[in-house]
Amino acid sequence: MVSTLYVVLSVLSLLCHIVLADVDGAIYRLQNSLPGKIQTRGIPPPYNPRFNAANGYSPAAMVYVSSAEDIIAALEICHDEDAPVALRSDSGHSFIGQSTVDGGIVINFMKLRDWQITMEGDRYIAKLGSGLTLLEIYSRLARHDPPLGIAAGLCPSVGIAGLASGGGYGFSSAKYGATVDRIVAAEVVVYNRDGKRFELVTATGYNEHSDLLFAGRFRRN
Repeated sequence: MVSTLYVVLSVLSLLCHIVLADVDGAIYRLQNSLPGKIQTRGIPPPYNPRFNAANGYSPAAMVYVSSAEDIIAALEICHDEDAPVALRSDSGHSFIGQSTVDGGIVINFMKLRDWQITMEGDRYIAKLGSGLTLLEIYSRLARHDPPLGIAAGLCPSVGIAGLASGGGYGFSSAKYGATVDRIVAAEVVVYNRDGKRFELVTATGYNEHSDLLFAGRFRRN
């Protein structure tokens, strides 16, 4: 059993429902800043059908980020243009519609594929990219020597960042707790009001960003 979980690149900043947004301007700038990573047609609907185009949720564009730098660039542009934003770990499982935004920009983390298993003392640390699905994580941990497991949910296609920030309950939760109970650190993109810019920080339970980790761990649905 993996005793702790290190989730990387889980962006907790949400920008949405902003008035007088220049979404077209944001899309134009995104296409120039992140060429080949912007989709404006055939945008995949979220896993939860309550929030698809047929029910009034039709994003203007989707951005497929592959690094923290991409996330920062996308958020800065959308912030400058007052464009509404939603974040999606992979396929969009949010039951309250946070995986999509009508007429706005969806930032998709599915290409964030970081994977690393290390030992710290007598415990294993899994460092995971936000775009990994639960099935991928379960499968890779099972092939590890020795085989490992993780306290998590039941849906194989849910993304790890969304799962962890929403709790992460499964059959093993009665004994091992939820996914959020195992998070020891997270790399998070935040807005620095003093510097008026987005930046990447690492939040642990013992540094100046510990409040971010606490907030991320207790955003249970």
